Amino acid sequence: MKTMNLMKLFGIVALTGALAIGCAEAPKEGEPEPANNSLEDLVKSIEDLKKAEDCKSDASDAKLAEAEKLAKELKFDEAKVAYDEAKAMVDECRAAKNATPTDSITYTVVGGDHLWGISAKDEIYGNAFQWPLIYKANADKINDPDLIKIGQELTVNKGVSEAEVEAAVNHAKTRGSWTVGGIESSDKAYANQ
Repeated sequence: MKTMNLMKLFGIVALTGALAIGCAEAPKEGEPEPANNSLEDLVKSIEDLKKAEDCKSDASDAKLAEAEKLAKELKFDEAKVAYDEAKAMVDECRAAKNATPTDSITYTVVGGDHLWGISAKDEIYGNAFQWPLIYKANADKINDPDLIKIGQELTVNKGVSEAEVEAAVNHAKTRGSWTVGGIESSDKAYANQ
């Protein structure tokens, strides 16, 4: 009976050791290192992303603030989700900034066109409120975003980030009063962002 108990005990010790070794195993070749697996790592990643000034937006800042708050409340899983969302926004912005010329198309203005209508076309953006994206990409060609000319060739950037779309839609909805024949100061400010 003692021999049987010793064998069971030896089996349990061996199994426990094997589990511990298996859990501590390094990632297999080609697999990324695990990141943010502890609250300490996550807080450091949040701080690092907050310092990234190249692609910040109100939305990513809000998500980072949410992640930081949740981390302080020791809600790791929720903080990780908020961090991952903020990082995705920043990564998307960076990808758009590194977009190649193939990420744009040329649109030739025809009679009756206006930026609002061009932007609403499914093959362009499918959203009329995104017209400021076209204006910004062509500010050197467009004297007045409310008055474009037949035959004008406009560049339409397809690789725009969520933050750029957000800024464009916000501008379209809040630009204020406008007149045909001149450029409004809010349009100038938007184009120079």
